[in-house]
Amino acid sequence: MTSQAYDNKNEQDYDNITDAIDLGLDKIESTPSLKPTIAELAKLSGVHRNTISKRGTPKNTLKRIKKERRIRAEIDKEDKKDEAKTLEDQLDNAKIELIHWFTKSSSLETENEQLTISLKRFNDSLEFYKNELKKEKDKNTALQEEINLLKGLLK
Repeated sequence: MTSQAYDNKNEQDYDNITDAIDLGLDKIESTPSLKPTIAELAKLSGVHRNTISKRGTPKNTLKRIKKERRIRAEIDKEDKKDEAKTLEDQLDNAKIELIHWFTKSSSLETENEQLTISLKRFNDSLEFYKNELKKEKDKNTALQEEINLLKGLLK
């Protein structure tokens, strides 16, 4: 083989290794469960760690992925804090509303009891006055009969 053939073979190997490393980097970037380390990239791409370490681009890409994940983790942590704060606010509002409706319910129960007592008194009073009216009608009828009897005697 000539040196041109070796150069072509080396260039082809270099391109194949680069493609394998790029595929591994894409997989690490898209899968959060994979660690962004040279060892993980070496395992995914089937290339020795030293080969990856000597290239600058994969190391820089791994650093970028680590940084992005760290930032994303901090943002998620803040979002969880905000979500917890929102839920606490909702709980406080629900407690206030519960107290409001409990108070309103209690006052309506008291009002209902008072109206029931008032209705009972009204019914008792109605019965009393019905009886009094009946007595007066009976008395009126008796007096009317007595008047008629006296008129009959006078004639």
